[in-house]
Amino acid sequence: MIIFAETETLTMKRILLLFSILFLSITGTRAATAVPEGGLQVRQHDGREYATYRIGTEKDAGGRDCFNGHIWKYIPGSDSWEEVATADVGDAGVPLTEDPAASGSAHILIRSDKTYAYHTITDTWSVRDGPLESPVSFGWANYAIVVLYLLLLMGVGFYFSRRNDSSDRFFKGGGKIPWWAAGISILATALSAITFLSIPAKAYATDWGMFIFNMGIILIVPVVIHFYLPLFRKLKVASVYEYLETRFSGSVRLIASAFFCLFMVARIAIILFLPSLALNTVTGIDIYLCILLMGIVTILYCTMGGIEAVVWGDVIQGALLVGGAILSLVWMMRGIDGGVSGFFQVATQDQKFHLLNFKFDWTQPVFWVALIGGLSNSLLTYTSDQSVVQKYLTVKDTRDTKRSIWLNGLLTIPTTLIFFSIGTALYVFFKQHPDLLNVGMSNTDSIFPHYMMCQLPNGLNGLLVAAVFAAAMSTLSSNINSTTTVLSEDFYGRFRRNASDRGKVRFARIAGLVVGGLGVAMAIALATFDIASLWDQFNFFLGLLTSGLGGLFLMGISARRIGTRAALTGFVGSFITLLIIHALTPASPILYGFLGLVSCFLIGYLSSFIYGYGR
Repeated sequence: MIIFAETETLTMKRILLLFSILFLSITGTRAATAVPEGGLQVRQHDGREYATYRIGTEKDAGGRDCFNGHIWKYIPGSDSWEEVATADVGDAGVPLTEDPAASGSAHILIRSDKTYAYHTITDTWSVRDGPLESPVSFGWANYAIVVLYLLLLMGVGFYFSRRNDSSDRFFKGGGKIPWWAAGISILATALSAITFLSIPAKAYATDWGMFIFNMGIILIVPVVIHFYLPLFRKLKVASVYEYLETRFSGSVRLIASAFFCLFMVARIAIILFLPSLALNTVTGIDIYLCILLMGIVTILYCTMGGIEAVVWGDVIQGALLVGGAILSLVWMMRGIDGGVSGFFQVATQDQKFHLLNFKFDWTQPVFWVALIGGLSNSLLTYTSDQSVVQKYLTVKDTRDTKRSIWLNGLLTIPTTLIFFSIGTALYVFFKQHPDLLNVGMSNTDSIFPHYMMCQLPNGLNGLLVAAVFAAAMSTLSSNINSTTTVLSEDFYGRFRRNASDRGKVRFARIAGLVVGGLGVAMAIALATFDIASLWDQFNFFLGLLTSGLGGLFLMGISARRIGTRAALTGFVGSFITLLIIHALTPASPILYGFLGLVSCFLIGYLSSFIYGYGR
C-alpha cells in the first residue's frame, strides 16, 4: 500500500508538471524566477507599455562590473520578475565600459568591447561591432518613381478640370461615377498613411487584438443603409450638414460645419506630418520636402478636378497602396527562414495571432473595447463625415450607393488581413535577423518604412514609398474637397444667396487652396517644433469633434422630442464629458468615440424634458 501510494503520488506530480508545461506553452507565460541582488535597471518600451529591465552584473577580480548575459523583466501583475532572452557572453561575462541604457523605441544597449543590443519587442540579442546605424540613400531611381506618380495625379486633375462646368459636377460628379469606383474611393479615404504605417507597426509590436476594431464597418453597413442613406439621398444635399438645419436649425448646421472644418484642417496637418516624419527617419528624404510634395500636388489636383478627380485619384491610389502592400508581404515571406511555414511557426509560438482577449479592462484594447470602439468610430465616419457621405451622392441612385458601401465594407476584410499580416511578418523577420534592426529608431511606426529601405531592391522600395504617399494623398484629397464643399454650401451659399453657380465653384477652388495651405503650414509647424509626441493629444481632440457631430445626427434621426436647444446642450455636454474622462480616467482613446456619442445623445435626450418636446 505504501509503495502504491508513493507511485500514485509520483504519477500525479508528473501529470501536474506536464499540465503546467502545457499551460505555459499555450499562454506563452514564462515562470517567474528569482532575481539575484544587485544589477543595473533600465526602463524601456516593450511594444505594449514601458517596462523595467534588470541587467545581470557581477564583479570581476579587479572590481569592475561585468555583464553576465542575463536580463530580467518586471511583471507588475504578479509583482515578480521573469528572465528573458540570454546573451552569449561566455562564462566570465564582459566588462562594462558604461552603464546600460535605452536606445530608440525598443533597444537596450550594453557596451563593452562590443555593443550588445537587446530588442524588447522580439526578445532577441544582436552584437554590433561597427556603427549602430547605417546611412540610407533614397536614390535617383526611387525619386523618379515618386515623381512619375505625382505627375500622374496632376494629369488626373487637369483632365477633370475641363469637365467641371457646374457646382453639381464639381461637388457630386453629376451623379455619374460608377458605384465600384465610389466604393474604392471610400476605402482609400479610410486607409490613410497613418493606417498604412500604424497597423503593421501595431501588429509587429503586439498582436492582432485590434483586428476587430477595423471590422466594425461590416456591422455598421446595414445600419447606414437602412437608417441614414435614404435620408441623404432624399434630401440630395451637397453638404451633409444641411440636414441639421432641416431637422434642427441653421445655428446647429453652422456650428457643426465650423467644427468639421476645424477638424479637417488639423487632420490634414497630421496626415501630412506623421508619414513624412516616418519616411524622413528611415529614407533620409527631407521632412519638409515630403510635406510640400504631398500637400501641393494634392491641393492642385483636387481643386482643379473636383470630386471626380478625387474619386478617380483614389482608385489609382487605392490600387497602388494595396498592390504595394501585397508585394511587400510576398517579399517578406521570401526573406523569412522557412518561408510561409516558418512565418506561421514563429508567429504562433510567440502568440502574435492572439485575437480574443476577454479581460475586463477599459484602459487596453481588449476584445470588447476594440469592438465597441470600432462600431462607434465606423458609425461616426459613415454617417457624419462629409468626406465619406459626399461620395454617397456621386453615383446615380440609391441602389448603386448601397453597392458602393457594401463593396467598401467587404474590401476592408482582406485589406485589414494584409496589413496585420505585414506587421506579423515584420516581427518574424526581425526576430530571425535582429542585427538588421535600426538601434536608434525613435518610433515603432517607422518599422515598415525601415524594412522597405533596407530589404527591398532599389526601385521597388521607391514604389512602396509612392504607396505611402498614395495612402496619405487619397485621404488628403477627400478632406480638402469635403471641406471646400462645406464652406461653399454652408457658408458662401448661405450668405451669398444670389451667387452664381460658376461663382460657387470659383469660391470652392479658392477655399481649397486656403484650407490645403493652412494644413501644409500647420504640418510644417509640427515638424519645426518636433512635437511628434503630441499625436495622442491631437487624436484626442479630433475624437472630441467627431463624436459630437455623430451625436447630432443620431439625435436627429432617432429622437423626435430632441429640439435645437436640447441638441446643442448634448453637443456641448459630450465635449465636456470627454474632457473630464480624459483628465480623470485612464480610458483607452479608442473608446472616446463611443463615450462621446452616447453622452451626446443621453444629455440631449434628458435636456429635452427640461426644454420641452422638440425645443
